[in-house]
Amino acid sequence: MKLKVLILGYGEMGHALEYLLAEKHDVRIWSLNSDTILEEEVAKAQVILFCLPVNPHLEITRRIAPHLTEGSLCLSIAKGLDESGLTAAQVLSAY
Repeated sequence: MKLKVLILGYGEMGHALEYLLAEKHDVRIWSLNSDTILEEEVAKAQVILFCLPVNPHLEITRRIAPHLTEGSLCLSIAKGLDESGLTAAQVLSAY
């Protein structure tokens, strides 16, 4: 089953996940430097991969939450804590 996957962040991990997933899935990329409109891409995605440091997770999650489709899945590869002492999982589970 081919999934619509949105990768947030295009550093080393974003590149690696694109390489691993692109052959079998419809992969889109969003980064701060891209012309891609985040909210539009989120509305189309079934899986959203946060390949970002944990600090921007809260801002990005707030921004995309109204655009998530029912049943979409958000995953993060971030480790550590944000400025409030929350893990990426805690930030994502709040929405």
